[in-house]
Amino acid sequence: MENGEDIAQKIADLVVESFNGLKLKSGKPVVRSNGVKEWTVMASIVAIIDQKDDDIEPKIVPLTMATGVKALPDKIRSYSKGRLVHDLHAEILALRLFNWYLVQECIRIKDELGYNSSVIERMANGEGYKLKAGVSFGLFITEPPCGDSSMQHLVTEKEDSSPWVDEKEPSSKRQKVDGQQESKIDISRGRGNFGKLGIVRTKPGRSDSQITLSKSCSDKLCIKQLLGITNSFSSVLFPEGVFLDYMILQRKKYHEVDMKRCFQSRFLDLLEGKETLHPHPLKILLYDQDHYEFHKPKEKDVAEPSPLSLLYVIPEKKIQVLQNGVRNGTYIKNSLPRKGGESFICNWHLSNQIRSLKSLGYTSYLEFKASLVARNDLKKIGTTTLGNWNPTSNDDFEL
Repeated sequence: MENGEDIAQKIADLVVESFNGLKLKSGKPVVRSNGVKEWTVMASIVAIIDQKDDDIEPKIVPLTMATGVKALPDKIRSYSKGRLVHDLHAEILALRLFNWYLVQECIRIKDELGYNSSVIERMANGEGYKLKAGVSFGLFITEPPCGDSSMQHLVTEKEDSSPWVDEKEPSSKRQKVDGQQESKIDISRGRGNFGKLGIVRTKPGRSDSQITLSKSCSDKLCIKQLLGITNSFSSVLFPEGVFLDYMILQRKKYHEVDMKRCFQSRFLDLLEGKETLHPHPLKILLYDQDHYEFHKPKEKDVAEPSPLSLLYVIPEKKIQVLQNGVRNGTYIKNSLPRKGGESFICNWHLSNQIRSLKSLGYTSYLEFKASLVARNDLKKIGTTTLGNWNPTSNDDFEL
């Protein structure tokens, strides 16, 4: 893409303008009654659509937007039944929203005579859907993704420049391996073991917090270079896959060494030359200025992360606010939410959405996931390449 910097700044301007223009009673960070200011990360999936005239800049269309910095503990999966959204980091939520949007576009193409989607079309054989020619996708984020791609950024934000020390005792869990006796699995939690680079990490969290096991955004985005950004449900509609082409970051927060190590040398370079694999490289575009009000503060500043996540599907003008993985105001501790409290992007709702297009043919979510053999084989290659990828607990439900 020519004039990448101009495009990156245009994307930042459009996304932040869309966010600032939202007039909401709740969902955005606030100043608390004790004077403490809240902050959060914001992310957006944008479509970049080439124009027929090469002299005209690509059209930028923000599709989804999300905020969030939380992740739920792994134990909630024992009762979630697909109704809770586990990973509430902004970039993962933006991708979940994007998958909801993709399926919604497929439904419209099927049901609305003459509907013309700006990003997808039916395949010629009628067996699925694909991207239109000239369409690519970018992920805008107000902070570098948590995990391996942001380690140097964390150092520069520290008030104390002394090196971080490793955890005295690595966090661990017990897990059955190949049905045999339980074994102890080491886990690198968030910012623990800071001196170790190029490793898989869980979502950040206090050392005394319950373990989430949800992988860092850096690690999840690595895997998506191989799998694509469709999820288990939407992948059955897009046999050619849908990939992320660009990540759009603020220049002053970008550290080339971290990004190249995370997404290239520890992953893409190790997969190079394998004929059956076609990983999709992720290009970084940098912008300089934005008017986002809720950037992560410096370490010395008195501020707290917002407990809420804002979901926004921009073309649909569909908005929802989440807390603890469910609609704000419906959370019940150690239980499913109040009736109707499930988010429209939880797996249970997504399974209902996809069934209007395709019969899944299985009685449970885990049976359906197990049937995606090619996708599962690719994921295994990706997680084995990264190493130390300890799976989360199962979250099954009836289909």
